[in-house]
Amino acid sequence: MLRLTDGRGADVVYDGSGPSAFQGSLDSLRPSGAFCWHGPVLGGPGPLAQAAQAHRDLEGRGTTGKLLLEP
Repeated sequence: MLRLTDGRGADVVYDGSGPSAFQGSLDSLRPSGAFCWHGPVLGGPGPLAQAAQAHRDLEGRGTTGKLLLEP
């Protein structure tokens, strides 16, 4: 990316791959650039039957990342 931008770096980096590419994404970002991490669901999906607990976890800030419930 630095070669393509004459050493400036990208204005915005969208990283959807998670921790494996995090450092490379940061390295390609210009100083004061915008970083958007829309990474994977952390902790894996849970059953829809646990929706009430998932809401309690969200409200109580007991989660990290996204919550995904599967039917």
